[in-house]
Amino acid sequence: MLGSPQQRQLSQSQTRRLNKVTLRSRTPRSLPATYGQDSVPFLYAQPSAKLVPGITQPKIENSTGVEFDLWPKGLRNLAVRLGTAASATSK
Repeated sequence: MLGSPQQRQLSQSQTRRLNKVTLRSRTPRSLPATYGQDSVPFLYAQPSAKLVPGITQPKIENSTGVEFDLWPKGLRNLAVRLGTAASATSK
């Protein structure tokens, strides 16, 4: 039995979720493929082991990272450090 017409219609939230799932399934699985490039550098900042005991360096291909020993109050300093590190590795 199919039920009433109201039961067969999807709610707006169900339709949005279905659209998101469909969109995700069509999304390329890699960042370089997304932008049509051979490689896209991955930049990251992470706390040091002094700040977060037990944390280790990630193993990410084509990545550049910076560590910080104090929790940052803003992102400007980290952005400058990442930009400097990225330009140094691209030369």
